[in-house]
Amino acid sequence: MGGLNTGKPPIVSNKMQKSRLYLIICLVFIFANVHAQNKEHTHSVYGIKPCTWDEFVDLYSSSCFDENNDSQISEERLDALRNIYDNPININKASREDLQELPFLSDAQTDSLLSYVKRHYPVISLGELALVPRFDYRTRFFLTAFLTCDTTIVQKQTVKDLLVNGRHDIAANFLVPLNTPEGCKSNTTLSVPNRYLGDKNRIGFKYFYNCNNELKFGFTSEKDPGEPFACRGNFLMDSYSFCIFRKQRNGKYAFAIGDYRINLGEGLTIGNVFFSGKKGVLYDTYNNPNTITPHLSYSERDFFRGAAGSIRFGKSLLTAMLSYKPDDAVTNSVNEITSLINTGYHRTSVEQNRRGNVNDFTAGGDFTYGTRLLSAGISAAFVHYDKYMNPRQADYNRYAMRGKNFRTLGLHYSFCYKDIKSRGEIATTEKNALAFVNTIKYTIGNQTTLTSIQRSYSKKYNTPYADCFKSSGTVSNEQGVYFGFSTEPFRFLSFRGYGDFYRRPWSTFRYRAPLNGSELCFEAEIHNSKKAFISAEWKYTKKKCDAGYSTDSTSQNRNQIKLMCGGTFGKFSTKTQITVITTSDKGVNNHGWAVAERACYRNNKLSVAAFAAYFKTDNYSTRVYAYENTVRYIYNNFTSLYGNGIRASLLCSTKFAKRLTAYAKYGLTKYFDRNKIGSGAQQISSSAKSDLTFCINIII
Repeated sequence: MGGLNTGKPPIVSNKMQKSRLYLIICLVFIFANVHAQNKEHTHSVYGIKPCTWDEFVDLYSSSCFDENNDSQISEERLDALRNIYDNPININKASREDLQELPFLSDAQTDSLLSYVKRHYPVISLGELALVPRFDYRTRFFLTAFLTCDTTIVQKQTVKDLLVNGRHDIAANFLVPLNTPEGCKSNTTLSVPNRYLGDKNRIGFKYFYNCNNELKFGFTSEKDPGEPFACRGNFLMDSYSFCIFRKQRNGKYAFAIGDYRINLGEGLTIGNVFFSGKKGVLYDTYNNPNTITPHLSYSERDFFRGAAGSIRFGKSLLTAMLSYKPDDAVTNSVNEITSLINTGYHRTSVEQNRRGNVNDFTAGGDFTYGTRLLSAGISAAFVHYDKYMNPRQADYNRYAMRGKNFRTLGLHYSFCYKDIKSRGEIATTEKNALAFVNTIKYTIGNQTTLTSIQRSYSKKYNTPYADCFKSSGTVSNEQGVYFGFSTEPFRFLSFRGYGDFYRRPWSTFRYRAPLNGSELCFEAEIHNSKKAFISAEWKYTKKKCDAGYSTDSTSQNRNQIKLMCGGTFGKFSTKTQITVITTSDKGVNNHGWAVAERACYRNNKLSVAAFAAYFKTDNYSTRVYAYENTVRYIYNNFTSLYGNGIRASLLCSTKFAKRLTAYAKYGLTKYFDRNKIGSGAQQISSSAKSDLTFCINIII
């Protein structure tokens, strides 16, 4: 063959090159043709096939999930969005406050939508969303799940109307593990303090009433696996939650009584509403105005118990809150708090003894004056524990919270001029420790947004309920700057990415020296009106401790590449995910990869979703996450995969009647590299674990 080489490329190579070129041209032509058809038939793109709840949770959760920090959309946020999905906002009557409850909608997009409705009232089809400027494909798609078009003139509702014309939602959830963990066995060798006091099952019950998102009330109760049922001090369940929430449609006032969540300013004083990580910023999830929301999810953490309210008069908004609730805590020999526990677990006698052993009183408020263009405000918070907080003495705990009383004062602002939006806050504690955060968004044209977030949190700044933009951990001991962009040059093509560069000037529990870190992410996606898409994501993180300390200063690197593709074909949909991860820590390289496949079938009465994944990783640091569907009101959608094995699940839901829906899911994880799963009380003496999950939902 060597003698036949003439120095020119062989003919077959030319043919291959022409074939590849022809394939590329065809792909571009297909998407361009779809784009051209979109202009002629906007209804067929954005109105005929609205986004379903499962599709929204899948896309939105995957978009905001942060593998590095195990950060995902909170259960509370998804629960609140589910309530809006069940009671969609009438686009013709929507106020700014109504639209601000949709976290993926930016201020600029809210203005565009309100302006369009004002000019073209009434909107008769959600297909008109294609005509609203500043909306990319995904935002339009998401909005079809939460908006409705109704031109009926709605009379002012009386209290009786609000109590009668609403929607009752009743749900019961059951999780039945098919393996018995060591802590639940009668013949366990565990010591008595480490044995579970209850059975292995999880039970949850929820009742919720909603009338036009103006009046909401309900309660939830839950028992986690291992917790006692109707014994050992439990009145049936282990935890209960109740709330009444009332909001006037025009946003003049709102109040909550019972369990609620609240955000003041930018969250440096009190910010326990929602924060979804760095990737979520690109989807405007980092967009929390002063907000009061009812807490009616199964989560047992990050909520207040008492009353909160806000009232608007003219250009002023006044918000106030009071809370008194018991917390779980670890105490030392002199009954001082060494750490607070927010897991909500009360499975063992040790956890039972820590239950509600500390009382927490919180008071706070905010006063904001201004308009949408320019506003400024002041917020304050006071937290009192009935026991002295004194974490164990350690170098990384030198500046931790100590004492009974904690006070915080913050000043915040918001500025909007044409395509520039800026907001920020500066706060201080009683120890004169400062924290600062500032966000700038710049919109170029209709489809490109640039974002920058600067933050500086003193190592001495510690307050119990602050929650703001951060790399991980608490709002303390961090300085950094974040740059992000999102653009859609064509309706079938979008790009997103960010870079975050930060420093922690004091040691932490994991890193016993000052740390420099950086994180880069880039994502590209091609999609069309038939819900078909191809996406690629690359993420890189680097952490390095300063030299000269008693810790390794070798950098820790992590690379991840994720490829996804999928589509909807009538009643069928499918999605494939391939993930590859490499890490380097102290000169040791580790690898991990996984292939996951999901397939769904949906019609008016039946829905079936199947999931299967094969994974192989060297250790936990190279773990892979994959999304799988689950039953209603259970939101742990991301499965952590590490080691070597397979994961599979099958979910079925069906409507037995117009108002009754039943869900059933079977899940199985099989490992090829171990004979036992877990450790301690959660250990399973098998290489496989499986469970059944059920939900019965009644809508009245």
